[in-house]
Amino acid sequence: MAFDFHTIYQVMWTKGDAEILLEYIDTLFDSLYGLDNKSFESMAGKMPEETIARTLVAEIRKVPENQGRDYLRELKDSVKNCETIKLTTAVNLPKDMIGEIIEELRKKYNQLIIDLETDPEIVGGAKISWRGRYWEKTLYDQI
Repeated sequence: MAFDFHTIYQVMWTKGDAEILLEYIDTLFDSLYGLDNKSFESMAGKMPEETIARTLVAEIRKVPENQGRDYLRELKDSVKNCETIKLTTAVNLPKDMIGEIIEELRKKYNQLIIDLETDPEIVGGAKISWRGRYWEKTLYDQI
């Protein structure tokens, strides 16, 4: 069965977000082996109060009860198969800027996450590595 993970991808932007999501998936997957829905609801109530966890729980609740494990299994596979673009900058980027970058990239590439790295030696500009290609546009590069 093909599930729609669009809402999940709206809150998962970075490699770190993907790793957190995978941990939550494993936790909730185990809870769905309970004899009834109480096991899942008990675990869902213990999830952290942060966007990725809240979104995941809300999306699972939309799925018919007997398909929760399938949903989580397919989501896990989908997250693991995301393309990763590595972006290295001189400073930590603000969350809103990361959001703008991922929004633009996802217009063409739906399953894409950013692996962010900070390197103060860059001084200005950025380095990008994706699909075996490498681009460097930094001030150091121009000196």
